[in-house]
Amino acid sequence: MWHTLAMTVPVLAVVLACALALRLTWAWGDLEALLRFATSDDAFYYFQIAHNLAAGAAPSLDGETPTNGFHPLWLLLATLAQRVAPDPQAALRAALTLSALLGTASTGLAFVAVRRLTQSAPAALFAASIVAVHPAFVTESVNGLETSAAVFTTALATLGFFALADAERVSVRQGLLFGLVGGALLLARTDAFFLWGCLLLALLVRAQTPSARTLPVVAGAVSAACVAPWLLWNLLRFGTIVQISGVALPEPLRADFLATHGDSLTAALGRSAYLVRQAFLSNLPHLYLVPRGLPAWPALAAGALLLVSMLRFGDARTRRSLALLLPPAAGIALGLLWHAGVRWWTREWYFAPAGWLLAVFAGAALGFLHQRLGSRVSGKQSTAGFAAAALALAGLALSGPYWRVPSEHRVQQLEAALWLKEHTRPQARVGAFNAGILSYFSGRTVVNLDGAVNARAYEARSENRLADYVVASQLDYVVDWSGTLPMAGCGAPGPLRCEQIAVIGEPLPRFAGSPIWVLRVHSALP
Repeated sequence: MWHTLAMTVPVLAVVLACALALRLTWAWGDLEALLRFATSDDAFYYFQIAHNLAAGAAPSLDGETPTNGFHPLWLLLATLAQRVAPDPQAALRAALTLSALLGTASTGLAFVAVRRLTQSAPAALFAASIVAVHPAFVTESVNGLETSAAVFTTALATLGFFALADAERVSVRQGLLFGLVGGALLLARTDAFFLWGCLLLALLVRAQTPSARTLPVVAGAVSAACVAPWLLWNLLRFGTIVQISGVALPEPLRADFLATHGDSLTAALGRSAYLVRQAFLSNLPHLYLVPRGLPAWPALAAGALLLVSMLRFGDARTRRSLALLLPPAAGIALGLLWHAGVRWWTREWYFAPAGWLLAVFAGAALGFLHQRLGSRVSGKQSTAGFAAAALALAGLALSGPYWRVPSEHRVQQLEAALWLKEHTRPQARVGAFNAGILSYFSGRTVVNLDGAVNARAYEARSENRLADYVVASQLDYVVDWSGTLPMAGCGAPGPLRCEQIAVIGEPLPRFAGSPIWVLRVHSALP
């Protein structure tokens, strides 16, 4: 045992060091590369809201319009980064460093999870190495959103479930601690309600004693107490517990689809089925199993074959591992079903908790294969197998360009922000549908027009009076991609007259509507 421990700890330390180094290389690297491949425009909603919070203002992008379009745990961490480093660039790097640390911690938790499931150090190191070097895990760890916090709390909650499901005795103290983990999970992403509910239900079903049955009740009550102030603030301030970011973008797309294809149950169910298939059979595998451009079905077939083999030929420990993985898998799947099948809206970071659990399953599968095949091959062959796994991980680490799709349009947004900073007066007021990068780097008051962090703009869009809102907000400019700007009312009869004064960037083949136009706004009202 000591020999195994002496071998495992240094290797795990190397894996964690690699995980942190890869993430920090992005966090502190070239800004344009960071925007092109990792950090999204939505992330800068967090950073600008955090900047305003750190300055003592209410949560708001433009400093005037209150918003609940965020998940509170990551906003808190981003605000701490803003307090530590008031300079925008330094604060960005500080926040991404926190995110990188959480991503590295999730790497270590993948090791702990597989070690608990399989008692196999090599299998646990394999799972941790996947999380450490997989290009999707690395870039999602520094995407500037709540993703790292969501994956980390998902991993903590899953490990807590494993420990409590295996425990012969449970206590109220354990229920309190598990409830605090659940509260952090829900504050990291409110849609983790599905995962948390499945974990609590599984513990309740498995309970054999009164104290075991009490534990999920205590944990649920504690987690509810943790999230209650956030929900109450939403209800009192905005009249709903639903974040505006959860409805502002999907609802108009849903309405447009039904208006085009017929507002019927058949059309809605057909669309839901299509998006669910895309989520599970295309988006998820192409994020974590095979790069885009390659067929997903071989990887899905291999995974299904492994699962069937583990069920058919695995020993009691293997089947118990699968039983423990089922509740978190069901909870994560239900969350994705909600987004794809009900909201009709998925983003790549929604899949990150599923990716972490897939890495844990891969570790458990390797433990099963080693158990079944290890006794039938010589020591040299077994060593060769682990060497092949190490080479596969090295290849995965080097395959980044095949996984990442460049987002050149975000570089255009940065260029537009710098143009505004140089060519407009500090008091200028700007409207934008994609307002994150513009607001953070321009130093100007930028009002969000698509409603993602602005309930007033969303209401105006829903009522087809966004042009009136632009006039009422006294905007001097509207800045966005040329294909987006007509939604503001420019070029249509109404209260706006828009004058083009600059064009930023060139048309992009992968982004319809580019380049970015800068329009000066004049009221057409007498």
